Amino acid sequence: MKEARSNNEVMVVGTIMGEFKCISDTEKTYATSISIERKSGVKDIIPVRTTENELSHEMLDKGIIGQKVKIQGELRSAMKLGEDNKKHLRIYIHPNEFELVHPYTEDISKVFLRGYICKPTIYRKTLRGKEITDIFIATHRLDGESDYIPCIAWYRNARWSAYLSVGDNVKIEGQIQSREYLKDLDTRIVYEVSVFDIRK
Repeated sequence: MKEARSNNEVMVVGTIMGEFKCISDTEKTYATSISIERKSGVKDIIPVRTTENELSHEMLDKGIIGQKVKIQGELRSAMKLGEDNKKHLRIYIHPNEFELVHPYTEDISKVFLRGYICKPTIYRKTLRGKEITDIFIATHRLDGESDYIPCIAWYRNARWSAYLSVGDNVKIEGQIQSREYLKDLDTRIVYEVSVFDIRK
């Protein structure tokens, strides 16, 4: 496992899906999304959010839509009120570095997290026998804020993670991905880190 320089590092290469739009006048927050294709051909559509102070002229250019970009930053979380009037955890990429790259650059999704287990892990098997463990970790930023990141481990990693306890400090390497599911006849999207490697 690579030794991360901070508790939370993300590096992705993908295609910008839209221009940065203001989603909060009070906080001066801007958002778009990036499409990242897995080796299997599945495309993950991941939100990207930043503040007015961190926006460059390059990021505001409408011509950026459809271009390949490399983003390095952090995976962050925020609670948002949904259409059901309930608060939901939203995951997004917060860019520290933003660079246009060649259109044929291979898509990449890499996440490195160091944090604490903040909810009991949940081990289960799918109908097809796949072993899965849901992991929820808290990572701390340099500014004192914390981000809460849902992760999902498979097979050997799932079996090992099933024995983790709340408060355990872990290091995770994986990729950010999106997943659709049906609830109350509504299609919903969740974002999580698919774990490649996890250890204390």
